[in-house]
Amino acid sequence: MALPAAAVARPIAASAASAGAAANGAPAAGTHSPLGASPAATPGNALAPATPDAGATPPAERAIPELFTGMRVGRCVVVSAGPVVAGGLPVVLKSPDGSLFGVDVLGYDPMAPGVSRAGSLAVYLNNGGTGRKASVEEHGLAAMALGAWLARRESLGRAVPSLLTLRQRAPLLAAARR
Repeated sequence: MALPAAAVARPIAASAASAGAAANGAPAAGTHSPLGASPAATPGNALAPATPDAGATPPAERAIPELFTGMRVGRCVVVSAGPVVAGGLPVVLKSPDGSLFGVDVLGYDPMAPGVSRAGSLAVYLNNGGTGRKASVEEHGLAAMALGAWLARRESLGRAVPSLLTLRQRAPLLAAARR
């Protein structure tokens, strides 16, 4: 089943570059839960992450400290997350079949809502379709799972990065391509 064409966004070169650079990342063991948090999470600390890779960016320097390489999001695994590029947070994921794909976390805009609303944020697939191409179901499900995790994180009072909306970001990307 494909997601509606309006639910996908144009590809972002930074995410594709991140995918190539992070392709050797191995998933951390024991990092799965329904919202992508580690099994170490408790009701009082529902988003406590498992220990990230030793070479990962320190949590204080990441836009979303709990989002790290090896974390499970739905049936997929985070290969890389961030840093913020042109006002958006690129996240590269690996699906169960081993394929890599990218999503961008941006500010929510009701005029361009993305695949998943994530509280004040939204998640967009990078599938090269500029909103007109059907997506791989597994990729869309992972984007929705990431959106649910981000919304839950925000509802628990965690800090939300200041990110641009898709419409705010589009002129920046167009200017960068010139």
